[in-house]
Amino acid sequence: MTVTEIDASLPRAAWMDLASSRPAALFSRSLLAVRVRFWLGMVAVLGAITLPWLGLNLSPGLRSWNLAFSLGAVPLVGHISYGLVVSILAICAIVSFTEAGWRTTRVTRCVGWVFVALPVIFVVTTRISGGSTMFRLADDVNQAGILNSQFLTDNSVPAPTQFLGIGFDGRTLTILYALRLGWYLLLASGVLLAGRVGRPSTRGQWFGAAAALAGVVVVVVGLLFSTVAQSDLDRAAQSVADGNGVAAQDLLASAARWNPAVAWGSGYQRTVGQSEALRGESSPLADYAQAVRSEGKDVTLLEQARLFTSALRGLPPGSPAASVVRADLVSFVAQATVTAKNPTILTLVRQQLGSPAVSFTTGRFYYEAGADSLAITTLEEVLRSTGNSEFRSLALTYIALSWQQMGNESEFRRNITAAVAADSLNENVYAREIAAGLYVPGSP
Repeated sequence: MTVTEIDASLPRAAWMDLASSRPAALFSRSLLAVRVRFWLGMVAVLGAITLPWLGLNLSPGLRSWNLAFSLGAVPLVGHISYGLVVSILAICAIVSFTEAGWRTTRVTRCVGWVFVALPVIFVVTTRISGGSTMFRLADDVNQAGILNSQFLTDNSVPAPTQFLGIGFDGRTLTILYALRLGWYLLLASGVLLAGRVGRPSTRGQWFGAAAALAGVVVVVVGLLFSTVAQSDLDRAAQSVADGNGVAAQDLLASAARWNPAVAWGSGYQRTVGQSEALRGESSPLADYAQAVRSEGKDVTLLEQARLFTSALRGLPPGSPAASVVRADLVSFVAQATVTAKNPTILTLVRQQLGSPAVSFTTGRFYYEAGADSLAITTLEEVLRSTGNSEFRSLALTYIALSWQQMGNESEFRRNITAAVAADSLNENVYAREIAAGLYVPGSP
């Protein structure tokens, strides 16, 4: 801009008023900028409640409607989803904005600050006390790691230790790297809507301030409950190490009272099993604790498999304990199949083939062993249990190779073509070389 475009003789205040009224100044105080900011914020909110907040490798991402508040033993809040809260607040902001003649109000600015706070609250509370969500993320990462380790490419890249240049522990990194666009859009909408909030002056404004304060208190209390629960769990583990199963049982019960979500942790279930074993009880979790004990080198793989399956049969399906045992069993079976390739182990855990990691690992074992019909049946479980295109591509590759070993050329070509088509990230070099005739497979 030159002096011929703006009269240099204008006072500085008038010059700034002229600049602030330009439509391009998104954060100016002009009425147009305020309206544009508000509706951009509402568009971001729409994305926040429709797009995933957390991404999974083997399953569809988790949206705000699938994520509830994780605040320990605080009653009722565990049944309230973030999607519900965001939607109600967005409606309140729209009503207030339109009733004020399309101008921002104290309500819209307060809603903006809440939208800034909610994503932070979600990460912090999920990290500290979000048992089921953190379990699901960790299980997904574990199974994806098992599958990735069997790609015929270089998978020696170490796990990240930083996020945006800041070092975090593994549990925190798990949730930070799982965050998706929906979470970021809520934060962006808060930035667009937030503004200066003065002292409440009406009864409604005082009610809103009281509600906000109550929310802060609930979050703080929930985090306190979760901290106390973790402390009790740590003391229970120490009691087990000291051989005091009764004290450990009392501390575990206390931890579950303060934060029921601790039941989703393998450490909690393992400590429960160890305390029951110390008291001379025979239980599913006692079998589980024996199966995963670090000093159990005297337990063979076959004995471990029997302990795992015995524990799983004795636990209610779908319970936190059963889910934890099943996740560790998946890891055990996949690793045992890769290292020991023991058919007896596979027979014992046949019912676990709903896991993509186990299905692919055992299917590949059957292919290498020449059991092509079993390989095809097992690998088709991967296609039914995950929508991840790269893992489906790898499964289709071995299905194609199994058909080739059976002499069915048409099925081989159909599946190898499908494997290449599914390889959207170009990671399955093996399938591309086979399809191009550059590689004649034997046992890879």
